[in-house]
Amino acid sequence: MIRDQRARQLKAVRLLYMLCCAAFLLALAHMHSQIVSHPVPLDLNEAAFPTVTATIASGESPYSFKNQPARMSLYPVLYNIVVVPFSLAFGNSLELHRAINGVFILACCLVLFLITKNAGGSILDSIAASAILYAGLLFNSTPIASANGLGLLLFLTSIFIPWHYHFSNRSLLTALILGALAFYTKQYFVACLGYVALYLFIAVSKKKAIVFGLFSLLLIIASLAVVNYFSPYYADNTIFGIKAAGSLVGSSQNTSKQLLEFGRVYLALLGIAGILAFQKIRALGKIDRFGSKGRTVKEPHKRVNLTDIDAPLLSQAPDYLWVCVACSLVIILFSLGKNPGNHMTYLFQLMSPFLLAGIFSRASRLPVLRWLTPLLATMAFYSNYAMLSQDFSVDEKNWNRLRHLMSEAKEVYAPTALVFEIIRNGGEVYQNGHTNYFPFAQSKPIFFAKENPEDSIAEIWKNYVHVINQKINDQEFDLIILDQWTQLPVAFSMPDPSIFNPELLQSAMITQSLMADSQLKNNYRRSEVISLSLTSRPGGGVLRMSIWEPLRDAERSEVSKP
Repeated sequence: MIRDQRARQLKAVRLLYMLCCAAFLLALAHMHSQIVSHPVPLDLNEAAFPTVTATIASGESPYSFKNQPARMSLYPVLYNIVVVPFSLAFGNSLELHRAINGVFILACCLVLFLITKNAGGSILDSIAASAILYAGLLFNSTPIASANGLGLLLFLTSIFIPWHYHFSNRSLLTALILGALAFYTKQYFVACLGYVALYLFIAVSKKKAIVFGLFSLLLIIASLAVVNYFSPYYADNTIFGIKAAGSLVGSSQNTSKQLLEFGRVYLALLGIAGILAFQKIRALGKIDRFGSKGRTVKEPHKRVNLTDIDAPLLSQAPDYLWVCVACSLVIILFSLGKNPGNHMTYLFQLMSPFLLAGIFSRASRLPVLRWLTPLLATMAFYSNYAMLSQDFSVDEKNWNRLRHLMSEAKEVYAPTALVFEIIRNGGEVYQNGHTNYFPFAQSKPIFFAKENPEDSIAEIWKNYVHVINQKINDQEFDLIILDQWTQLPVAFSMPDPSIFNPELLQSAMITQSLMADSQLKNNYRRSEVISLSLTSRPGGGVLRMSIWEPLRDAERSEVSKP
């Protein structure tokens, strides 16, 4: 009788859990539709991706000499190549990019469902895990016009397929191909090959791990050589420049801040993880004391195998999902977490899938968790929904006014948020949001330097700054628009990597910026400041656009007087 009553109570709890999960998913789907259809950029640099897509659609490469640095791309362009046919058919819009990226985000959630189900989770728990991942992937820069969705999909499938097929040679070959494609979608997703290689080494076969690792390394190096041969500035744009620029702003404080916030959002789920860890420690303690038939083990269990290359390093294979959690945590701690940009994005992409699958795949196995999981998961639904912006209202009046000003101008220098308007008007793009990272590629091994000095990063940047300055002197820009994040390009030289000093470099850049500001005021006057509103979400806020128009001759004479 008591057992039947408990069964009914558990069934009622599970029904409420299911209803909460369904409501959570519907709310997220509505929010995602608002993101896709939002009429203005959702992020300071979102308009950069349609710029790259437009370059490829015109038959050009963003890594060619011609497109340096105004139309360069910090990221590989596999995602943009996928979007090009749709852009030709439906128009190269922010909405199109977000919609295609959204399809990949939903596919990532489906893969997580399969991973969780494959690891032993119930259908409902697997859906809950996918729903919470969905919320994380709607935060900050993942759902906007970007390569995040496709890159994460390739990353997850590269890790999931070998595990699902018991690390067969065919599945490892598939993982190798998917991992390489992930690298050419967004650089850090190549880490999936490292995850697979590490698990092979410790849990399957050291020999197989070494072979897989070597093939992975050779494939990436060989493909990079080919890509860089046909696109000579690929490595400069996507590796050296972004690495050097990141060293200026990265800090451990950013890592700590993001991990603390991640912990608060996932606090309820970490409670489930704590119970699972406690049960695992208890189980390991029993294994240490007793053999499989309950006999006391007289000799310590040999857990590490260093001699047999065909055997794994550990005699008892660790859980694949939690190994992936550990790998992601290391990457966050020592690399990506230090980046102040893309706040929390890397944690939701790299940590959440494996953490969620590891928790929800075992959430129904322990009697106590059959009752606790619905409660704690529902709390997680709330905390993950609460972290997202629900207000997508934006005042388009000033946007429309600025669009009108730009449509009447032939030559416009504008911030990234307005680059898309320049493309729409058929104007020349002078910077696309990635441009200012270009000179940082001067900091690289001498082996990668260009043979012809005129093709060097330093010379191209020098010429680019000269062209912009000359246009300012000659008043060729009908409008110069600057915001609080975008200034005119300045000339500076990167020091040798061995003596790289961020403080000195920043000081030199500030000095050059002051000189550029002085030159601007000698030839242009600030006619007004227009405030453009973005959504109140990470990457949003208010952009204060300073509108600069050419000085008339009489005004220039007055300015030039001592």
